[in-house]
Amino acid sequence: MEKTGIVSIRIYENEKNHLNTESQKKNMTVNSLGRQIISKHIAWHRYAKDMGYTCVTKSLLELLFKNADKNTINDISTNTHTTLKNTILFIHGEINIQNTLSVLDTWLDACNISFRHFTDFHIEKYVISHNMGKRFSEYLEVSINSVLEEVEHVISNQTLDELHITFEIEKVQK
Repeated sequence: MEKTGIVSIRIYENEKNHLNTESQKKNMTVNSLGRQIISKHIAWHRYAKDMGYTCVTKSLLELLFKNADKNTINDISTNTHTTLKNTILFIHGEINIQNTLSVLDTWLDACNISFRHFTDFHIEKYVISHNMGKRFSEYLEVSINSVLEEVEHVISNQTLDELHITFEIEKVQK
């Protein structure tokens, strides 16, 4: 277990009330909620602005991808590949499979895209639930696969539809 330390901070009373309410809704302690908020900030939010990330609504993405053709999806995926690759380097200093999966998980979480990441007998498996259409699933498939190729891995056993994409990650056999 990782060693912890104690930090005491002063916050406004209304912020304290919001934290108490949020922790009760999530059935967790204020301490756990605070640790979660700090962890997300350290892992992603402190870098997001410098890396060029912005927030858009799900309905905007649905509209953009619904009308996108294959070439447009490939162009967007190429841009996402470059951005994710640069993000991995910026946050971790090197690109390897562990850092790639870490950024992938953090990116999906920061984008508020529901996902599960399982490791089963050294096989990485993802279930991503987005409800933004088949084109968005195709975009995720191409984007994630291109980043994985940087570390000699690829998506396999994938299924995708309008709501989800599921896949495993395997090392490229040479």
